Amino acid sequence: MTLIARDEANNEGRSAPHEFQLPQRIFTKPLSYLGYRFSIFLSGRLVYTAVTLPPIVLIFAYFRHYIALPDQAITYVYAFISMLMAAFMQFFITYSLAMMAFWILEIS
Repeated sequence: MTLIARDEANNEGRSAPHEFQLPQRIFTKPLSYLGYRFSIFLSGRLVYTAVTLPPIVLIFAYFRHYIALPDQAITYVYAFISMLMAAFMQFFITYSLAMMAFWILEIS
């Protein structure tokens, strides 16, 4: 491969030839689209949590005498796992609908 550069006065410059080998497979998708969309989803969830958590903590602190928290620590573990699974379900349902819409629009 030789790089050729031309300016407005039509002067031309050439680089020294350089040989390289392209990958064997066709490189049409350099980034995993699922990973890309998941990272966007996670960043949105993190920003949303960072914005909504302080008011919720203030409300819980204000009404702490009226709130009865669970006694067992395993309840918090189960709650965290169920929230994580709900977030994954939300992401994959949205992703599946977006992929179906993409293919339907692509066909018509």
